Amino acid sequence: MESATSPELSPTLKEAIALIESGQANSALANCRSRVLTAVQAGGEKSRDVYNQRRDLAWVLWWTGNQSESLQEFKQAIEIGQAFLPIPVFFNSVVQYSLLLAQAGDLANAAKELESRLGALPVGQHLLLEAQAKFILAKLYLYQANLDQSRFMIDQALACHGSQRSKDFFTSLALRAEIRKAISQGNDSFADFPLDKPEELDLLATAVLSRLPESDPVFLADVIEDLLNLCLARKCEDLVWRVQSEKANVLGVLGRHKDRISLVREMRDSKGLSYFGWIELTLGLALCLAESLDYPTALKEYQNALQALNQEHSSRLCFQARFQCALLLDQMGKFTEAVSLFQQAANDAYGENDLLSVLRVRGAMGVLRIHQNRVDEGLADLRQAIEGLPPEDPYSLQARNHWELLQEKKRCLCFDSVAQRAIAIRARVLSEMAGGLARSLNMTWDGEHFQYQFDFARTPSPQQEQRIQELIQKAEFDFPNENQSPR
Repeated sequence: MESATSPELSPTLKEAIALIESGQANSALANCRSRVLTAVQAGGEKSRDVYNQRRDLAWVLWWTGNQSESLQEFKQAIEIGQAFLPIPVFFNSVVQYSLLLAQAGDLANAAKELESRLGALPVGQHLLLEAQAKFILAKLYLYQANLDQSRFMIDQALACHGSQRSKDFFTSLALRAEIRKAISQGNDSFADFPLDKPEELDLLATAVLSRLPESDPVFLADVIEDLLNLCLARKCEDLVWRVQSEKANVLGVLGRHKDRISLVREMRDSKGLSYFGWIELTLGLALCLAESLDYPTALKEYQNALQALNQEHSSRLCFQARFQCALLLDQMGKFTEAVSLFQQAANDAYGENDLLSVLRVRGAMGVLRIHQNRVDEGLADLRQAIEGLPPEDPYSLQARNHWELLQEKKRCLCFDSVAQRAIAIRARVLSEMAGGLARSLNMTWDGEHFQYQFDFARTPSPQQEQRIQELIQKAEFDFPNENQSPR
């Protein structure tokens, strides 16, 4: 669920934030509680000052992890504010409270609270507030799989906009498209909302593509396909490129490697690409191939990119090509070649004074040393990367995972036969099965066999179920247990 709208920072909240950041969360809470009591003593339980102080206390409770008490304080503040707050201010508080309920996992009560308050709005006098509330309700019902109510609310939200096609209108239209796909894959996302102006299509594309972090990727992939067809029909070349790039990302999230590789190869081989544009897409194609476990073809594409960079130099692309190719060579067990490319990549990064990239190479070298059983050297490299990289950096996470395994005296799983077999089977099955079904596939090993648990966005038909079982059997045959020869 999206983050609740951040509050305006009153002096009390600014002081509380300073205390929390200095490690004095208890003092921040004590100060807020004291202010609530003072406000009650000065003006009674229902004063404006009590409303302000309870609202501030609610935010500080939320920030310090006291969700249940925070929601109680928000509820009390709303009841107090209803008597004197202007309708837009009051309704914004209701929206904040509902979103916080949703963040706490109480989707049903979040929808109930918002819908009950919505019914009290004067009819037709606050259409933008209605549109905002109904948009949020549509999402809440979608996340509860109440598709009929979700569709009803998003249609109502769009109706509130009337003929005004603002940014919020297109945000609602993007959500409506996703809801329609959740109801039926055959629904056209945008058929009954003709877009007459190029700028409208651009606004729609922005709205659709910004949904990726919170959307169901299966439904979003279907919406993006419709959007791409719309852009192609309108011959909006810049938008086509942008939508294709995001489509490739979503296909990657779903593990649909075959479709993703086909799309990226089509983009790479299209006319009008610049020299360096071709190299960037070749590197992207190589990465897609590596993630699909087609290591030999991925290596050839990296070599193509490196050869092209010998003709026209780009420090940034040279680093990217050498670093990514070295990671692949490490995965292939070609450690000597990987070390050489890592060293060249580090030199590229030093030449550009790019410390972050230097540290990423250091972490990757640490992992490679572990793979070579040169544990002491590997630990030194890992430590340097962990201490220097931001914690959220993916290469920091990789270095930290290997570090923690070694501290616990556990084996690195990069070449573990069961783990690698699971990766290969999962990649094959998700890539080959029909799109529009599975979000992901979880596999567990019981000592003799894999157990398969799909997360389906749509229920497969009997024919699709049979096809999935055939894919699993074929993948298990093609990637046998190391103690078992292919039959």
